[in-house]
Amino acid sequence: ATETTQAVSSANLSQARWGLAGVSNSEKGIFAAGRSAGSDVATADRTTFATETTQAVSSANLSQARHGLAGVSNSEKGIFAGGHIESYAATADRVTFATETTQAVSSANLSQARYTLAGVSTGGW
Repeated sequence: ATETTQAVSSANLSQARWGLAGVSNSEKGIFAAGRSAGSDVATADRTTFATETTQAVSSANLSQARHGLAGVSNSEKGIFAGGHIESYAATADRVTFATETTQAVSSANLSQARYTLAGVSTGGW
């Protein structure tokens, strides 16, 4: 099989930004946070794989605007953690894919504030 890449304008994010993170399951991906026009943002965008479309989902916005965070996920939920908000952050936010809602989960906060970290995932927790 030949591997190809093609731009899909219907899947563009709602705003240009860098330093964001992503989580996904088999149906959708959620890109969140980052830095845009000199400011940190909490914005979350959902990409639906079947339709190759993306739209902002305010109910999934993170609890704190930040950049340089990481994401991990399984089939039910994703966790965005760490990042930078004027200093390094330990904050963890959980997004539930079925409801597309996010909330801060202090019990999942990182043991130490970190910035520009990486995340890994398995098929389940």
